[in-house]
Amino acid sequence: MPHTPAAGPEAEGDVERKLERVRRAIAHSEATLAQLRTLEARATAALERARTAAARGARPRLSSS
Repeated sequence: MPHTPAAGPEAEGDVERKLERVRRAIAHSEATLAQLRTLEARATAALERARTAAARGARPRLSSS
């Protein structure tokens, strides 16, 4: 049987706090996803540069960044 929360201002405040936590978690997840997409774009660009250099016969260059 599903739990049905009590009605009233206290229950409403509880729901509002939980909703705010969910919204913060979503915002954090979106920020993390944006960072991961940036890292993916940088890695893809580095891979393309390495492939281009290899096609020209250049030696791979290691970078610390």
